[in-house]
Amino acid sequence: ICDIDPGSGYTIVGGGFLEDAELRVRWHFEPVSDRKTRLTQRMELTGANAAAYVEAISEAFGPNLEPGMRRIANSMALVWASEGRASEG
Repeated sequence: ICDIDPGSGYTIVGGGFLEDAELRVRWHFEPVSDRKTRLTQRMELTGANAAAYVEAISEAFGPNLEPGMRRIANSMALVWASEGRASEG
């Protein structure tokens, strides 16, 4: 984890497995209302050799992005409910 914005997001940087490339994944949490939060994820592949990894990264992460985001959202909803917030106006 290279960057944390408490309450709004964090960034994870990977690339030890990539030669001359870096993968950054940023999660951002944005309040939409008192009971809803928009969760977004951005992936960036950078570096001199990034183009060589585009297909492999897409194949590895593409099919799992939506299910992963749903798991995070469901986990957030469970915590919210366990704290008794689900019944608040």
